[in-house]
Amino acid sequence: MRKESKHDHIDFNKLLDLIHAVEDRHDNSVIPASDEEMEPIWKMCRISASPGRHKTQVTQEQYWVIENYSRVPNHTVKQKESALSQLGHNYSWLSRRVHEYRMGTLEVENEV
Repeated sequence: MRKESKHDHIDFNKLLDLIHAVEDRHDNSVIPASDEEMEPIWKMCRISASPGRHKTQVTQEQYWVIENYSRVPNHTVKQKESALSQLGHNYSWLSRRVHEYRMGTLEVENEV
């Protein structure tokens, strides 16, 4: 089950129009597209951890690991690998959650 915020800020019709425009220029593929062509698509899909955004929910255990990890400015490989194994996610996920924790947009999900 995915715990990240909904992508309610994305205008999906506009996003599809942008993707189809790029695909039309490259034989129904975005693979050969340049970074310049893809930039508007990436900008639209980007989700920033800003104070006004919906809060991202994590389990209590994940919150504790993220909280402890965020307190230390520099980590050893062993600390990083330990945190990743406890969370069950990759470093990109951990990095986003640490940023959200520092921005105050991370919260513990309600246990039902």
